[in-house]
Order: sequence, then structure tokens, then C-alpha cells
Amino acid sequence: MQCMNNENHQHILWNGIMVEHFTVPANQPFFTKDSRYHRIAINTGGPVLLEWKMSTGIKKKMYDKGDMSIIPPGSCVETRFRHSLNGFAMSIDTAWMQETMEIPALTWEKKRGVHDPFIIGIARAFADEIKKGGCPGKLYGDSLAISLTAYMAEQYGHMPVNKLAKGKLSSYQLQRVIDYCHASIFEDISVQDLARQAHLSPFYFSRLFKRSVGMSPYQFVLKMKIENAQALLKQPGLSPKEIASSLGFTDDAHFHHVFKRLTGATPHEFATGMHRALNIG
Repeated sequence: MQCMNNENHQHILWNGIMVEHFTVPANQPFFTKDSRYHRIAINTGGPVLLEWKMSTGIKKKMYDKGDMSIIPPGSCVETRFRHSLNGFAMSIDTAWMQETMEIPALTWEKKRGVHDPFIIGIARAFADEIKKGGCPGKLYGDSLAISLTAYMAEQYGHMPVNKLAKGKLSSYQLQRVIDYCHASIFEDISVQDLARQAHLSPFYFSRLFKRSVGMSPYQFVLKMKIENAQALLKQPGLSPKEIASSLGFTDDAHFHHVFKRLTGATPHEFATGMHRALNIG
């Protein structure tokens, strides 16, 4: 996983996906040609006019805020925005996508001017991580990437992938995954790590795991981390900040938010209450 920040370009890169803020100056021609990545580019600023060359002449289309282009690998079209474009892009490695989904030769349709709330929601979650100046944990980032890939395959690749992942994990598979989570709770666990315990692809594992336990792998591990945090808070000498760091939370605010959502109290309130009860006892 790699995170980079500078004044004009910010991105997060890990596994098979890169997400980035970018700016294209007005009237500057540019080409998009990459045989490796499927790319989604979203306009995050005001309305802009897009022009592109076709054999039949120049085509034009207005892009409002939230409109996006869906660009499959190998596309090569000269384009030009008549106003400066502020955008957010998500690029998914084709080999990673096919390995994760276990579907060969999966390609999206090329689209211009699409407005899709689901994609915008995924982009906003990634953008929030960039804004924090940090990287998402592997499990969170993998979950977003897999959700996006499955959605794109169904909506823009005409692949009914969600219908292919049926059934549940066997009791043996589930126990192996749970045991691994307990043993690795202080590490940055990935979906791939968990999927290997069940000998499944990350996509199939994620779907079958949720059917088996009623929550996603990310939610399950998050719940387990909070349970471990509660046990650690009962011990004197460890601060919430130290516990949050040891359990791999991106920052104190995230730890406090999740802890209160799952327990009804902040880490400080929980620790104070436990220590008061022990003293009374």
C-alpha cells in the first residue's frame, strides 16, 4: 500500500486499485490509453464541456458535477475539456480484477456522462481517506474495491456475478477464518488473507462469509477489534490512543466513533466505568 500527497495530486495505491484527485487544465488535449487498467473518472467541480475526436468529426458533451466517464483498458481517444476539470479517478488493475472475481476477460462498456450514485458513494469513501492524509486499512480498502468491481461487472460488464456466489461457508472454513482473525487481530488483515483460509477467491469469500455470519468480513473484524479493545481497557496503564494504534485503527477519531457505535460509550467512559466498578468491588 502506498499513499502520496502533494498540492496538485493526491492518491492512494494498493493491491489492484489506485484512487486519485486530479486536475486537467482548460483546453489541454490529453489521451487515455492503458491496456492494464479499467478507469472511472468523475467530475468533482462545476459544469465543463468535453470534446473528443471521432472519425465522423468532433463530439461534445456537458459534464455536470458528479458525471463520469467509464473507460475500459485499451481505449485511445483524444479528448479536451473547455474548462479546467477537477476530478476524482478510480483505476482497477484488470489482472487483479479477474483474479478477485474469477471471471476471465471481464471488460466494462465505455460510457461518457454517466451519473451513478453507487459509484459516487464508493468514490466519496475513498476520497475521505485521502482527506484524512492516511491510508485505509487493508480490509476496508479491499471491501470497497471488491464492492465496486462487482457492481461494475454487473452494471457495465453485463456479468451476473452476484448470482454466481451462492451458498455459505462450511463450518470448517468458517472456523479457520475465525481462528485466523483471533490470531491476527493486531495485524492489518486483508480480504485476501481471510479468503486464503477458506481457499476461495476474495469476491466469493466475501459473499459467502456475509451469508454465513450476517455481516461483511470488515464488520466482523471491526467488531472483534472492539471486543479486544474492551478487554485491554480493563487493564490499567494502557491509554485509548495506544490501544487504537495497536489494533490498527487509522486514527483516534475513527476508533472513538466505532467504539461508541458498537458499545454505546466512548473508550474513556468505558475505562472509567470499569475502573470505578473494580474500586467499588
